[in-house]
Amino acid sequence: MAFTPILLMILVQFTLAIVNIVYKLALNDGMPPSILVAYRFMFGAAFIVPVALFVERNERSMLARKTVLYAFLCGLTG
Repeated sequence: MAFTPILLMILVQFTLAIVNIVYKLALNDGMPPSILVAYRFMFGAAFIVPVALFVERNERSMLARKTVLYAFLCGLTG
């Protein structure tokens, strides 16, 4: 159990190295960078949304109109 954080850090670094290699191969093969970024966002959202819904299933609160408006404005202006 003492080596668990170290093993997780090594696993994360190994995963990031693999992802960088795959990105480089995709870019060298002719994939446009904007499509690569769009795929990255889609896969990230497809992974994190179910995890967030499962973890926060009993703690969700209703969104106020003001919060939704602020989120929309932040998304619109960047």
